[in-house]
Amino acid sequence: MTRLFALLFLYALIAVLPANAQAYSLKSGETLADSEYQTTFTLGGGKRLVLEVKFDSEADSSHQRTASLVEILQDHLIPMAVKKGISRIAIWENLSEVTTRKNRPPSLLSLNFTGSTFENYDFDLQDQWVWSQVAGPELDLSKFSMMTFEYDETADVYRTELRRRDLNDGNLIFEVWVSAPDTSPKQLAAKANTVFQELSGCTKDGVPIEEDSYMAKHNAKALLVYAVPVRYTSPLQSAPRVRLLYGHEDGVPYCRTQSGESLGTWDDIYASLSE
Repeated sequence: MTRLFALLFLYALIAVLPANAQAYSLKSGETLADSEYQTTFTLGGGKRLVLEVKFDSEADSSHQRTASLVEILQDHLIPMAVKKGISRIAIWENLSEVTTRKNRPPSLLSLNFTGSTFENYDFDLQDQWVWSQVAGPELDLSKFSMMTFEYDETADVYRTELRRRDLNDGNLIFEVWVSAPDTSPKQLAAKANTVFQELSGCTKDGVPIEEDSYMAKHNAKALLVYAVPVRYTSPLQSAPRVRLLYGHEDGVPYCRTQSGESLGTWDDIYASLSE
């Protein structure tokens, strides 16, 4: 919904956070001429984190503008909301600035009211850490690809295909994401151990991985596992995750297991991300 806010009214409601006055290039190809975080308060007294943005030009297509808004949500607004422990967010797209002069008789001062026209996109945090749009022009998320999880019967876990990561030092590591329904972080860490054993041939800790293993054949120095409580169903999902590294010593990948004893619950992990 497009709304016109008088600045006097706007500043009475909002606590303004530091602004980004410099242009910022997005991966979508668009450029933000300006952006500013603000905190508003709902009628019920709750906080809403708002990112006001102004693009420097019109988008080439509606999909490009949607891609820009999703990128802003994924890379900036949602992580900031998680950090601050806020469950309501919005993007205010500054479409134009308007100035209205109210004429008075010569004996009185003339008053200028300056405001901006905004397109508002509002989101609330729902079940399974999905941010769902609750107001504004609907964003078409159907064209955004999601990670594909396939069932691994041996480990009894859903996991993505291995992703190669070539490091700056010339070494190669593999990355994989794993998930299992109704599983605690500790239980999922145990399943991640099984995935590592499949790829490394390991049967005990403290020794180099097997020479005929998948990792050894590809000269991979480590396996990085991201364990998440749910398989992603939306580009606007911000589930907590556990990072498990099965690393190397002096360039030799070693067998090891992750206990997960100190991980707590998924809600604990999500809460720990806030300030």
